[in-house]
Amino acid sequence: MAGGLGWCCWGRPLRKLWGGDGDEESQVTEDHTRVGVESGSGYESGGTASGSAGPGSAPVQLSLPEEILLLSYRNGVAYDDERSAIACAGAELGELALRRRVQVTARKFRLFGVQVYGSGAIRVLDPAPTGLAWADELMAELERLEKSRRRLMPFATARTSSESRPVSLDKWLRLRGDKALLLHREALTERRVLFHSPGSRPRQEERHYPDPSVRNELISRLRAVGDGRVPLDEHMLLLLNLMAEAGLNDELGLTSSTSQRFNRVHGNGAAGALSEEMRETSAMLAVSISRRSRGDGGGSDGDGGDGGE
Repeated sequence: MAGGLGWCCWGRPLRKLWGGDGDEESQVTEDHTRVGVESGSGYESGGTASGSAGPGSAPVQLSLPEEILLLSYRNGVAYDDERSAIACAGAELGELALRRRVQVTARKFRLFGVQVYGSGAIRVLDPAPTGLAWADELMAELERLEKSRRRLMPFATARTSSESRPVSLDKWLRLRGDKALLLHREALTERRVLFHSPGSRPRQEERHYPDPSVRNELISRLRAVGDGRVPLDEHMLLLLNLMAEAGLNDELGLTSSTSQRFNRVHGNGAAGALSEEMRETSAMLAVSISRRSRGDGGGSDGDGGDGGE
């Protein structure tokens, strides 16, 4: 009874909003004037979607992993469970990087004149509280892993080094698994940005429908950046790269050519005006998500290294 009631209350109306059987993307507003909070070196909070989760409510503040999750859900289920989970875990690190709490570095080398990214490493820059419970818990766990890695260093090396050892990015994404997706899905459901519809029949999959106004506003902002009507900033650099590797470009009707993705990763064009540290973090997260979604963890769950050439 509860499942059927949940479906009647939220499932059918929301499926209608998303275009009947979900074969067509809902109409996205063409008003691109409200683009949310600019995020650059002073980024202190999640992005702003001007849609609201209820009449008269304030604009919804979304963190980077919440944005990825919201984009991944349209017809009640994730577009691709595995890739969405990996992208959500990567987006958590991206959010911390925007707040200047962590940095993701890469081992880089050149192949036929092109810079290639090898293994990645996560380093905690500032463990001070962020105001986000999940973010503080993540940093505490990263610090614990850093310290445990230092204890495992050879005695002679550890005696001459007071620094903690960075955490392997591939290892972290593997350990995080689908925890990020489930955590942020529950949080958005509690905030009524996602609407939960339990299966009305045995073995029927539960569904989580996004608030169309919030999701469509976010898509509008992405299109505005992609079309060059809104400047590319650090927040959008991360979101666009993560979204592309999650396979969401076609799902959302967004165009992003191979050359555009190459330019974002390698700091060409508009991306060249952004900080090198953030470009490297964004590129390494995108590369690692792509590898893990292909079943290739990069072969490095061991020493994350210090990055650099």
